[in-house]
Parts: sequence; C-alpha cells; structure tokens
Amino acid sequence: MLQSHQKGLDLALECLKREDPSLHVRVDPDTCQTVLSGMGELHLEIIHERLRSEFKVDADLGKLMVAYKETVSESFVQRTTFERKLADQKHSVIIELEVEHGKRSGTEPLVRKGSGKEIMEKLASLSERHLRCITNGVESALRSGPKLGFPVST
Repeated sequence: MLQSHQKGLDLALECLKREDPSLHVRVDPDTCQTVLSGMGELHLEIIHERLRSEFKVDADLGKLMVAYKETVSESFVQRTTFERKLADQKHSVIIELEVEHGKRSGTEPLVRKGSGKEIMEKLASLSERHLRCITNGVESALRSGPKLGFPVST
C-alpha cells in the first residue's frame, strides 16, 4: 500500500513539474523525505490541493525533518591488542584506530592498513577480506554515536 502511494505521488509530481517549471522536487538522502520547493507558501498550497483533487494523492506537507549528526570534539587514538594461541604458537595483532577531528567530511570512514615501510611489510599478509571486516566494523560504529545515537560525522 505504501509503495503504491509513493509511486502515485512520484507520478503526480512529475506531471506537475512538467506543467510548472518553478516547482522543484528532490529526495533528501539523509531523511528520505520528498522535499518540494516553489515560489512561496501559496504556491505549495496550490500544489498540495492539486495533488488531492486531480491526482487523488493525499500527501502530508509538513515541516522539513532535520538529519541530526554527532561529531568528535577532538582527535584521539585507541590501541587494542588481540592475542590467540594456535597450534602451540601465540599470535597477536595490534589494531590502532585513529579518529581525526575535522579532517574529512561525511560519515564514510577511511580505513588504511598503515603507513611506513615497516608497518606495510608486516601488514602485507592481511587479506582484503580482513580489511573489509575492519571497515564494516568502523562503518557500523559510526552509524550510531555515543551521546544520542545519531550518525557520527568526523
């Protein structure tokens, strides 16, 4: 039911946009809200009425939703050591996570295997699958911030 309502709204808005070039429609990627903009409140009220009367689409024209985000207030480094014994041999892995405040925009993390010749030699055996797992873990952690649960933007 909801998908057919959305398709009906999309078709109606396409028709209205063709007739009225001052009507602009976009979908906000953060809130998934369909956003209409035009030549003022009266213009949007007329569009709303036309959606109801001509296209039989009852759209809720409300206020824009705000896509809240959290950010880090300062850069920090977290270092963790994992140890495991396999076949009577002790193996350890040290993972260092660095979050830099204000260096990049957005929530896409940049995951690097390391820098420097010595570190790169040690990490040469790290598989792409392991790197993807680490990246997925970082992305998952950034989806919900520690204070209010909003996505984290560095």
